[in-house]
Amino acid sequence: MRLLLDEHFPRRLAEVLRGRGHHVVAVTESPDLRGLPDADLFARAHAERRAVVTQDVADFSVLLREAELTESEHFGVVFVPRRVWGSIRDLQPLADLLSAFLTERSTDDALRDSAAWIGSPAA
Repeated sequence: MRLLLDEHFPRRLAEVLRGRGHHVVAVTESPDLRGLPDADLFARAHAERRAVVTQDVADFSVLLREAELTESEHFGVVFVPRRVWGSIRDLQPLADLLSAFLTERSTDDALRDSAAWIGSPAA
């Protein structure tokens, strides 16, 4: 699976995950992605066959519902509760969780047309 980290995640997280052999890019390392509306980011992720990793449950839940209603294909959304990722000081716990998640889902379409949570959604 390929990931696109939403803008609240630092470039360093993408670098750490790439160092572990995963296909990950961060909005923060791509000037053409910074500041894009969520709908445009979701479309861009689809075009690149990537799942979006985000804490933005409200907006991306709406986008997932719209995709379902219009039967639009996408490559998924991975939600990260704030209690799992609350600080840029320690990337290791989130990097470990995402790396394990990616290892279990090695195909590009492993999360196609669906969503998943890293950790519990109750945060």
